[in-house]
Amino acid sequence: MMTSNDGLIAAYSRAGWWRESTLHGLAAAHAARTPQLEALVDPINRPKLTGEAPARLTWAALHDKVLAFAAALHRNGVGPGDVVVAQLPNTHEAAVMLLACGHLGAILSPIALQFRASEIGRVIEATQARVFVTMGRVREFEHASYALAHVPAGVRVLGLGPALPDGVDPLLGADASAHAPPARTAANDIVTVCWTSGTEAKPKGVPRSHNHWLAVARTKPQQRADEVYLCAFPLVAMASIGGQLVPWLHGGGRFVLHHPFDLDLYLEQIRSERVTYTSAPPAILLRVLDARPAPADLASLAAIGTGSAPLAPDMLAAFEEGYGIEIHNNFGSNEGCSIYARRAEIADARVRATHFPAASWRPGAAPYDGSAIETRLVDPASGADVQEIGVAGELLIRGPTVFDGYWGDDGRPDRRGFDADGYFRTGDSLERVRIDDVPMYRFVARLKEVIVRGGMKISPAELEEHLVSHPLLVEAACIGYPDPILGERVAAFVVPRDGKPVELDAVTAFLRERGVATYKLPEKVRNVAALPRNPNNKVVRADLRRLLDERRST
Repeated sequence: MMTSNDGLIAAYSRAGWWRESTLHGLAAAHAARTPQLEALVDPINRPKLTGEAPARLTWAALHDKVLAFAAALHRNGVGPGDVVVAQLPNTHEAAVMLLACGHLGAILSPIALQFRASEIGRVIEATQARVFVTMGRVREFEHASYALAHVPAGVRVLGLGPALPDGVDPLLGADASAHAPPARTAANDIVTVCWTSGTEAKPKGVPRSHNHWLAVARTKPQQRADEVYLCAFPLVAMASIGGQLVPWLHGGGRFVLHHPFDLDLYLEQIRSERVTYTSAPPAILLRVLDARPAPADLASLAAIGTGSAPLAPDMLAAFEEGYGIEIHNNFGSNEGCSIYARRAEIADARVRATHFPAASWRPGAAPYDGSAIETRLVDPASGADVQEIGVAGELLIRGPTVFDGYWGDDGRPDRRGFDADGYFRTGDSLERVRIDDVPMYRFVARLKEVIVRGGMKISPAELEEHLVSHPLLVEAACIGYPDPILGERVAAFVVPRDGKPVELDAVTAFLRERGVATYKLPEKVRNVAALPRNPNNKVVRADLRRLLDERRST
């Protein structure tokens, strides 16, 4: 199945961003060149996850697994263009499933372990999948039994792992054969349908081809054959697949999996596996600093990618000045926004925490940089270009990393999010700034998250950027709540560093000290143990609104 039109394929192929490579083809090529090199490593706590020993696969062993999975899926009726929904933990099977679907020309729709009947049913209905693959159990939850009871009629449930319940056939049954049909896919065929974060509305399917994914990898610097990746994000979205798995396939190296997040195990894997690159949300990086690991324990790490929430400038400086580890500030999305702030683009770590490069980028520049993406800022109401410094506008993006449209009911891409020139409307509000005469972008807010108090617009991200620097806070999120006179006022949800509640006066005093305008100050503070997040680590603000409403009603 292909969603890209001939014009896009020709343009991006001429520019060198789109080629003939496929994800499974890259894995097969590594198996042919370096069959005995270690490629894929399970979480060290796998016995507690699924009751099985951790696997360490060479490229040759990985290739054999891919063919076995492809043969098993084929025996279960999966062929080119068919969708397989998979609900798997971060174990080697998740990576193998993606490559096996690619080999068959099928489409993998990976979903989060947290999804239950409502979300699973919606995904299956949208994709018309006829095969659902899951683990027998992950920790205490019996995923296979749950799937058998809740997937729609006509969908076959296939299981991985030991002790599957009656009615769930093992994917790799007794008749499993390594004889998969020949590879049946091209680089512009759709290989995945991932799902948007759904922080404000129902998730939408995001189809991406091999070339969509590999264009993301070609913008990244870590492409060495000796790279060691540690992936703690679930293999269901851009942060994990585009941020680590695809660069691993593109350049080689070793891909180490982690699940669920455990700080001690995470630090142990960095040390024992000699990890060179990992990614984690800002709150996790703060926990790493709080643990005060010895510099020797992090000595192998060259860089850490982060994003999805405001970054504290002092945190970036602590990693770079205290440990010599470069922090990449990543501004990305399932749809293909791929803008990075690295040392090469913004040398000052404190500036890099809140800004992104805003040069006039064009496709066709030398690969392995950020030039794949064209960007514009526009007035969200009129569509007029916004060029002024300090004026916010909606970010529009275009380029070879950008998908062709959301998964449509008829199988065709839904292009309603694109303008007439082929730019995708991200729904993110940014503004242009100049620092030392260098043009940059600064994130303002999701357009739907902007708080309007008495006609004045307030960026939640601006307040959150300040609050994450508060010495008593780990993280924070701000929302608007209804007010009959002003329209909205600001409420802040904060996660205390030591569990001791932080009062409203302390929050507002801190913001005043940092020069924040009075009209922007929160008028309610709620202390919580953790911010509600979806599987892509985005704060679910709808849950915060419900929590605030519940407290107001009581």
